[in-house]
Amino acid sequence: HLDKSGTLWVGTSLGLARFDSKTQKFHSYPFFNPDSSTFVNPIRSIIEDIDGNLWIGTAGSGLHLFNIQSGTYKKLPDLLNKISKKILHMFALAIDNEKRLWIGLEKNGLYCVDIKNNSIQLFDVNNSAIKNNTILSLLYNSKNMWIGTRGGGLSVYHFSDGQIETFDELPLNQNQLKSSDIYTIDIDKDGILWLGTNNNGLLLFNPTKEIFFTNPLYESEDLLKSKSLKNIYRDKNGNL
Repeated sequence: HLDKSGTLWVGTSLGLARFDSKTQKFHSYPFFNPDSSTFVNPIRSIIEDIDGNLWIGTAGSGLHLFNIQSGTYKKLPDLLNKISKKILHMFALAIDNEKRLWIGLEKNGLYCVDIKNNSIQLFDVNNSAIKNNTILSLLYNSKNMWIGTRGGGLSVYHFSDGQIETFDELPLNQNQLKSSDIYTIDIDKDGILWLGTNNNGLLLFNPTKEIFFTNPLYESEDLLKSKSLKNIYRDKNGNL
């Protein structure tokens, strides 16, 4: 994760690591005493809030909060303690413009935590259009929260009406979504979604036309031969 100052933070199985560009070395910020034999699960997701904190999602040891300026871990808000045992395993985190924290879980759906208003909302296959309870990726873009799932395709939460819509059963003549595992989501300046999938490589989605399509360059025999794409990063020049 690159924070607002341009510092690179890397998630490990022991906690955070910060890369110092001047010394070309990493500085470690372990979750627990590094001499302890306690097993710590690896970090899967890092997101930064407007207060200079990093929210850290792990694969088994829940959610952690780290303050960049002090270089220390902070106590989680009391509201999150109510669901601490339900959010041990997570894949994705996002924060919207209302400071609500979105937590994409392994097998347990999607939580929206509003600390300011002391409310928690759960979206899963039982109460929404989400078609799989494992949430692999999240992307917030002011009007919507895009949701990538394992086996359930691409979903979107519309802030305008509070409803979730899912795209996974398009007609074959409209470039049907071939892989329903969405590992990562990015959006370009034209509003087109770039999706990293399992077994189907890179897919693009046009939200206006509601169609999936592929990028001709990616289909070239000389580029990106792997059909499993788990992360996308866009630089300041718009390159992937």
